[in-house]
Amino acid sequence: MPFKAEEYTDITEFQALAEIIGPYGIRFMGEKLMEQVSGQVKEIKRLVVANQDTLLALHTNRDKTEIFHEVLRKLRNSDDLIARTVIVGVILAFRKMSLAALHSVLTYRVPFMLSSIADFKKNLPDKDSNVADHMAMAAGLPCEVDPLLLHAMKSHCDQGRDDYSIWSLFLIFVGVTLPELAFKPDSTFLPSFEGHENNIHCLAIAVNALAGAIFLSYGKDHQRDRMKEFLVFTSSRIMTLAKETEKERDTPKAREAIYLLLDLFVEESPFLSRDLLESCFPYALLRDAYNSVYRKPLVSRKHKETDIPF
Repeated sequence: MPFKAEEYTDITEFQALAEIIGPYGIRFMGEKLMEQVSGQVKEIKRLVVANQDTLLALHTNRDKTEIFHEVLRKLRNSDDLIARTVIVGVILAFRKMSLAALHSVLTYRVPFMLSSIADFKKNLPDKDSNVADHMAMAAGLPCEVDPLLLHAMKSHCDQGRDDYSIWSLFLIFVGVTLPELAFKPDSTFLPSFEGHENNIHCLAIAVNALAGAIFLSYGKDHQRDRMKEFLVFTSSRIMTLAKETEKERDTPKAREAIYLLLDLFVEESPFLSRDLLESCFPYALLRDAYNSVYRKPLVSRKHKETDIPF
């Protein structure tokens, strides 16, 4: 159900709350948020397992168009997976705002302590990064992987090959489904809010955060490699869809919005770069997409009065 985001996430009130409850209160709130994330992740994993064979076939036949589309018809519950991943993204976006508010308060209240924590985190060896991350998050400083999220994900990852395969297929699941969102009218990008009408911009936050937390236990190289594979696969899917729509289907109304979403995955990721994006997705398409969506004079009809996305 649409709602006014500013009634729940006003930055000034967030800062006031952070000043009242302090780092311990923000941490407690974060732990409660991660309980909600954990519940959604459990269902996401169940959906991936249910489609495991189909997703593996899609990944294997990604360069064989006819076989790929035949297998794609067997995929089930893709809308449910996207909806749950968006929920995770909304929760994590809320978490980021709370940490930003805390950091703003501490910058004003204890600037010297904050600079010491930032310096400590920057210069601590990687093997001790877990200690530094906990300290940094308590001060509202950003980390590649949220320690609370990492702890919440432990119950969903046994560090075995089966779980590694399942979560790799989760990225394939998102990548396969992402282009289909271009055919949904509510996937429109709203320039005035710098977000998509149905909150799918939160997918970028969710996928990057979950992948970072899940694959960290296997090594930092795995984080980077899996996200690179996700970007290349998803870019290929979007490019293929763009070519096929002119022949087989009506042109998707939100195609440019999906191009922008792909760019947002890179912007939100500590593991991806624009150079990699340009190597697998034409920059001209992104440039034209930004030009197109920001030239639209009016927001979506659903948001003319009161509703705005998170």
